Amino acid sequence: MPLPLRGRGIPGPHQEALPSRDVATPYDRLKSVDGAEDFLRPGVTFEELDRLAASTSGLQAAKAVREARRVLFRSLDPATPVA
Repeated sequence: MPLPLRGRGIPGPHQEALPSRDVATPYDRLKSVDGAEDFLRPGVTFEELDRLAASTSGLQAAKAVREARRVLFRSLDPATPVA
């Protein structure tokens, strides 16, 4: 018997769609926690992080993360030169 096909993002029989008010980025969730400033490194503020987030697009951030991962994983394999 063939498996039923579902489009991406459509909840299955055992999944529930979250209300839009419950969907947030991890950063937004952190900011919403009481006492969230206590989780930041000393000297780092949410105002500083907000400016950084506003100055970088999602695509730019994704490219930076991809490049950092590439350098990290290549550094773990000494046989692979880091360009």
